Amino acid sequence: GTNPPKIMKYLGDCYDSLDELVFVTDAEGVPNTKLANEMVAKDKERLMLSEPFHLEGEVERYLNNLTEAMKMTLKLKMQDGYVTAGNWEVDKPRQEWLFYYPAQVVVTTTQVYWTEETETALEDLAGGQEDAVKRYLQ
Repeated sequence: GTNPPKIMKYLGDCYDSLDELVFVTDAEGVPNTKLANEMVAKDKERLMLSEPFHLEGEVERYLNNLTEAMKMTLKLKMQDGYVTAGNWEVDKPRQEWLFYYPAQVVVTTTQVYWTEETETALEDLAGGQEDAVKRYLQ
């Protein structure tokens, strides 16, 4: 438990799809095995943690803290993804935007926007705009 590199091979048993954590390295390239700054999924997708994560103390405690760090990182990425998705027509087209976010964020955000846009089209249809759904699909 006090040697984080030894537990790395078991992360996939504790977390679905998580393969490893990347440790922060110093100027000489030596890793600090008590400080991680990135997660790597089993499919090799990489995600920087919102802030470096300390692997200190009892393994059960820092794995619980890792869960919270993962949730916070994904929450912040999701918020950012949602905000920037609102500018698909202005900044980055959707087909470019999706490469800037983890797959989980892309899928969730696009589903939220699809739902909002579809609801708007259906409300417009109910409000008397007979071509509202057709316009949305174009």
